[in-house]
Amino acid sequence: MNKQETMELIEKLELPKVVANLYIENDTESNSLVKGSFRVPMELFLMTEKEQSAFVPQHIIPLFCDPDFYLIYAFDLETESYLRFLVEEGINEKRYNWDTLFIKDIYSWWELEYDSEEIMEAANSLGLEHANAILASLPSEESYLSIEERKSWESKMVSMFQ
Repeated sequence: MNKQETMELIEKLELPKVVANLYIENDTESNSLVKGSFRVPMELFLMTEKEQSAFVPQHIIPLFCDPDFYLIYAFDLETESYLRFLVEEGINEKRYNWDTLFIKDIYSWWELEYDSEEIMEAANSLGLEHANAILASLPSEESYLSIEERKSWESKMVSMFQ
């Protein structure tokens, strides 16, 4: 897998322009919250094929990662679904559609106290159809979810929008 193959897949999947723009140096068009949250997984593209296979099977195509190259967002060619996985933990069984792939990100942005308008701007640039409902399901700004409550909320959101 290489950068060019991933860019071709992004185009084939008709992902939002903001995703393709992650691959453009000096992009000035994209939403700043998206640009600050995601980037190209260059570390993988710089590896040999053998090195890549230690991290990612051939049917999993990394699309982008978090700023620290800790969390990879990818596409599974076999199941035609999306996944998130931690580099150090490897591939897991959870699969998502485009909207549910970002539920944890919406929660994180909310928890980091980005205002709803900023979150919705990022969600709209990512083409997320259910971001309003996901945001509306969060508690008032004065309270946060415990770890167990958050897991339960995430499962409920994935079930609702999968």
